[in-house]
Order: sequence, then structure tokens, then C-alpha cells
Amino acid sequence: MIKKTIQSFVFFALFQAVLFSCCSEDYNSYFDSLSFTAEDKADGDEDPTTATSQDLVLILEPIFENIVASNFKELKKFSNMAYATTCDEDYTLKEHVSEITITANVDILGIPAGNSLNSKLSYINPETLDYEAVENVIQVLNRESDYYYGRNEIVLNEFIAEGTSLRFNVTITIEENGRMLEATTNTITIE
Repeated sequence: MIKKTIQSFVFFALFQAVLFSCCSEDYNSYFDSLSFTAEDKADGDEDPTTATSQDLVLILEPIFENIVASNFKELKKFSNMAYATTCDEDYTLKEHVSEITITANVDILGIPAGNSLNSKLSYINPETLDYEAVENVIQVLNRESDYYYGRNEIVLNEFIAEGTSLRFNVTITIEENGRMLEATTNTITIE
């Protein structure tokens, strides 16, 4: 009887270990870099080097580095794996953005080159399509669960003079360590 009990225990322990080893690992996610591009939303216009002020959209996309955390987070999770038929990957955002600043390399809209243009820009909330303050993109970048990998669209609130050639720069500051990430668009000419 003891032998069958031990064999049963060993069988279920091995079965659980096999199920657990088939599951994806947990990941800690950190901000690695940024992609910051300018797009022309005009119908049929494939040239992003020229745009009108109303068709210009700045696209901010964070790029994350995912590092394997641990498979043995909790004993409870291990025991629950015996009932799992599929396994999801878990990503935990370990850094948070505390500040975002967008600047231009030339004087525009009454703001000197290199100074914040945040008050002259709006963030388009992808869930509501409302135009919000640029700082609201921080909430999207900091989502703890199911954080957002996608595009964050930013538009101008005012018109830039025609013939202006400029590059936009974005800087985000990481709350936990003060690290700053920057990205710059290609040169775009306002038509």
C-alpha cells in the first residue's frame, strides 16, 4: 500500500513538473529604447518628409527588453499548473515613466528650439479617440497589467509656418532610476 502511494505521489509530481516545464516563463520588462517617427496622414501620401500641419502625426513607440524572471514565483502557482491546459506568458513592467518632453530643433509656435512643446501638442487616446494632454501618454506607457506595446499618436494643436524644416525630439524619464531615453524624428518640411 505504501509503495502504491509513493508511486502515485511520484507520478503526479512528475506529471505536474512536465506541465510546469511546458509553460512559458515570467518576464520582467524594462524600457530599452524609443521609436519616434513623423507621419503624413494625408490620403495616398507615402512621403513622410513633407506634411501639412494638420496632417502631421508624431508616432511614439516604446521598445521593451524582456528578461526572464522566474518560473517559481509562488508555490501556489506551481500547484495550480496541474489544472492548466495552456499557459500564458506573464510580463511585469518594472520601470515607469515619470516625465515626457517633446521639443523641436528650431523655433516654432513661439517656443525657442529645445524647449518643451507639450502645451502645443495633443495625444490621441486610442480607446476614446479624444485629444488629451501629451502627459496622458505616461499613463498608457505605465500600464501594470497588459501594458501597451503599440503606437501612441501625437498631433499639433496649432499650425506651423509653411516651409519650416524641423526634427522633433522626445525624452522620457524613468522614475525608478532617473534614466532618460531619447529619440528624434527624421527631418520633415511643413508644406
